[in-house]
Amino acid sequence: MAGCLDAGVLSPDLPRPEPTPEPSPTPEPPTTPPLCHVELECGQAIPDEPKIPCQLLVEERDGALQYQGWAGVERRGRSSLGFPKPHLGVELWAGPEESPIGVNLFEMGRESDWILNGNYADRALFRNKLSFDAYQEFGGLDRYATETVLCELTLDGTWLGVFTLGERLKRDDDRLVLQDDPDGRTFLVKSDDGGGGLLASPSTYGEWFLVWPRADEASPEQLDGIRDLLQGMEDAAFYPDPGEPDTGVFAHIDLDSAVDWVLIQEISKNNDAYFLSVYLWKDIDGLIHLAPWDHDLAWGGYPVDYCGPEGWVRFRPRLFQTMAESAAFRERLAERWLELRQGPLATERLLARVHLYRDVIEEAAWHNFEVWPMEDIHFTWDNTNWLCPVSTWGEEMIDLERWVEDRVEWLDDHIHEYGPDPP
Repeated sequence: MAGCLDAGVLSPDLPRPEPTPEPSPTPEPPTTPPLCHVELECGQAIPDEPKIPCQLLVEERDGALQYQGWAGVERRGRSSLGFPKPHLGVELWAGPEESPIGVNLFEMGRESDWILNGNYADRALFRNKLSFDAYQEFGGLDRYATETVLCELTLDGTWLGVFTLGERLKRDDDRLVLQDDPDGRTFLVKSDDGGGGLLASPSTYGEWFLVWPRADEASPEQLDGIRDLLQGMEDAAFYPDPGEPDTGVFAHIDLDSAVDWVLIQEISKNNDAYFLSVYLWKDIDGLIHLAPWDHDLAWGGYPVDYCGPEGWVRFRPRLFQTMAESAAFRERLAERWLELRQGPLATERLLARVHLYRDVIEEAAWHNFEVWPMEDIHFTWDNTNWLCPVSTWGEEMIDLERWVEDRVEWLDDHIHEYGPDPP
C-alpha cells in the first residue's frame, strides 16, 4: 500500500521521535488483609494494671487460625483510659501465669506484646493506620512505624466493634532493631509527663522516659550515657545557630529522619504531633531518629476549631521550632515533599489507602456505631466536645476523602513557606 513503511524502518523525510523517558516507578497498590476476628474471654473487668489472664483467639476472616491460647490483658493509654470503648495491651502467654511467648501474627513479626486499639475518638477508625502505613513507605528500616491489621473484637461474648491489632513501639529484632550497648549509645525514649522520667525536656514537653532499655534493668553507665546524649540534644535546641555542625541540633538528630517525621505530622495536621508521645531512638553508630505515634486525632478529625485542611500544626515547641529555623531543614523539607508526592504521598496513593481501609471495615463500621453511637462520642476538655462535627460514618468517609485532597493541595502551594515564624 502506498505510503506504508516497513516495520522498524523510518522514512528519512519524517521527523524522528524523541526518546520516550523512563516512567517513574509507581509503588505497588496498598493491600491489607480482610477484617480479622479477635475473641477475648476474661471473666472479669480488665484493669489498668496489672495484666489479668484471658483466653485469646485470633483468626483470619476465613477462619484460619493465627493464635489460640493464653494472654495477659490490661487497659492502656492516657485519655483513652476513660473511654468506654477499651484500648488494650495484650501479652501472649504460654499459660495462665505470666510467661511471654512470641507469635508472628499476620506476618508482623514474632513478638509477645500487642495492642488492641478501639480508636474510640477516631470516627474513621483507621487514622493511626493511615499514617503508619504511609510512613513505612518513605523507605528503609530507618523509617520504622508500627504495623497494624484491622479486626473486630468480641469480649466475653459481647461484640465491641472495629479495632486495630498491632505492634507496640519497642525494640525487637522484628520491630525496631537496636544493638545492645553498655555505654548507653543506643536507646528508645518517649516524651510524657507525670514525673519519674530520665530527664526533663524543656525543648518539648514533660520528660524523657526510657522505653528501652528499661529503667529498672539499665546499668548506671547506660543511664548516664543515654542522659548525656539527650542532654546534648536538649542543649542544642537552644543554641543560636541550628545548622552549626558541631553544636547545632542536627549534630544530634538525623536531618532526613526529622524531615520525614515532620512531614507525616504536617500532612495529617496531627494535633498531638509535637506535644506528647514523641518517640526518639538511636543505634550505636547513628544519630537520633524519630518514629510516629498517636495519630487518632489527625487527618481533619480534631479539634473543632482546627478541622480545615489549611495551616501548619500550630503547637511547635522549642526543639521543632529550632529545626524550622534551619535553612538546610526547610530546603530539605520542600525537596522531600516533592519526592514523596511522586510515591507514598501522591493523592491517588493516599486515597487508595482510605478506600481500601473503608472497604475492609465497611459492614462492621456501621455496626460499630450502633454499639458506640456517634453522637455519644466525645473527646473533651472543659466539658466541650472538640471533635470535628460529623453525623454518620458515611459522612466521615466523604469528609476524610475531601480533606486529604484539600490538604495535599494546600501543602503543594505552601510547603516553601514552612519556617520559623509561629504557625
